[in-house]
Amino acid sequence: MSYAGKRTSAWVQPMAAPARGQGRLRLFCFPYAGSGTRAFRGWAEELPDDVEVYGIQLPGRDDRLAERPMDDVSAVLDELVPALEPYVDGPFAFFGHSMGALLCWETARSARSAYGVLPSHVFVSGCQPPPLIGDRTRSGDAAPVLGDAELIERMRTLGGTPEEVLQDAGLMSVVLPAFRGDSTMLARYRYAPGEPLPCPLTVFGGDRDARAAPEELVGWAELVKEAPDVCVLPGGHFFLHTERKRLLAEISARLGSAHPPRHV
Repeated sequence: MSYAGKRTSAWVQPMAAPARGQGRLRLFCFPYAGSGTRAFRGWAEELPDDVEVYGIQLPGRDDRLAERPMDDVSAVLDELVPALEPYVDGPFAFFGHSMGALLCWETARSARSAYGVLPSHVFVSGCQPPPLIGDRTRSGDAAPVLGDAELIERMRTLGGTPEEVLQDAGLMSVVLPAFRGDSTMLARYRYAPGEPLPCPLTVFGGDRDARAAPEELVGWAELVKEAPDVCVLPGGHFFLHTERKRLLAEISARLGSAHPPRHV
């Protein structure tokens, strides 16, 4: 299976040339706050050859840099879920890190509701369970109105942006609008309870991640019908980069046993 003949979308960015006629499964990767599909460059070369890797491209970055970043999860889903519809007619899986984990989870819920399909596997990484995110934002930890200096300091604290980038005013003028929109999106997010999803879930975490502590990750079990497997790797919030090879090996092992999605 390949994407030959598929409708293209600004939301879906191929991370490598599709292996025509050989793709067994499509993996859609959702970026963390302020980032884009570049976070997943090289993944296709380290995952199984029959897995087609696609990045989710949000407005305000990558090829959509000229577009205004979105700052509401529901608004993102209203556009993203229909854009994914042509791609979910065969086996597919989702991966998301931090904010991307929240988006991929809500996308899975929405795709089930809209089209009656479920991912073969969902991978959430570096993210508290959604009910906890709602509690945290209500406490004021992610206030939506922040100045440039405050946003830059938040990025510095998270640790995913090189210091030379943080100190480059030109680069930051490009990066900050997307990060501000994503921060506002998280601040506005409120979890809406729903039926647990009947699909396999793997939860990745870093053993030194202050944003999603290992002991918090077990809370994802309340959101699926079968107990998820929790895999804690060495590192802080951006272990997906520092432990990339091990992370991709863990994903590869689970994708190797992924089954076609059930229609529900």
